[in-house]
Amino acid sequence: MNKTALYTLVAVLLMGVLAVNSTLPVGAQTAYTQGIMSPATVLPNGSVSITCYSEPSHPLGVKGFIRVTDPNGAVWFTPIQQFTVGDVNGNGIPDDSLTVTFPGDFPGASTATIGVYTIFCDLWSGPTQGTDPGEATPITAAFWNYFWISFNVVPESIIGAVAPVGAAVAAFMGYRYYSRRR
Repeated sequence: MNKTALYTLVAVLLMGVLAVNSTLPVGAQTAYTQGIMSPATVLPNGSVSITCYSEPSHPLGVKGFIRVTDPNGAVWFTPIQQFTVGDVNGNGIPDDSLTVTFPGDFPGASTATIGVYTIFCDLWSGPTQGTDPGEATPITAAFWNYFWISFNVVPESIIGAVAPVGAAVAAFMGYRYYSRRR
């Protein structure tokens, strides 16, 4: 095997590993966490599901709001709401969470502007007389996260990752086939 073919094979294999690695889930939620879940990139005029959560759930419940700021500096708030108790991340631990859709739950909001949108989540609860560690301590937390409105969206399915790898392998195999015929 000549050097060009070897280098091409190594490049194709490296692309395949990177493509498959980029489709694996990362950042899975663990117990006793707080934060915001939202997609990283959305197409223009699309909608974004935003979830602010606190895990495990607090005995007195959690209240709070979500604020979104667009690239132009316009700000939209949800009203202060009681978070619902459930298991938003499916790990078997009850949590308090608030899920909203941007721009649907924010009157007058839009995702037509391309750029970075800032998400701010503010949550709090009152103290209790509970015996478990942490139950007597009120939750007061604020989290920031971001999402982007862009035309260049990273592939979201395995087909989007496999297609470039398949094209590269087909090109390499065609090169090998026609170089041997000569």
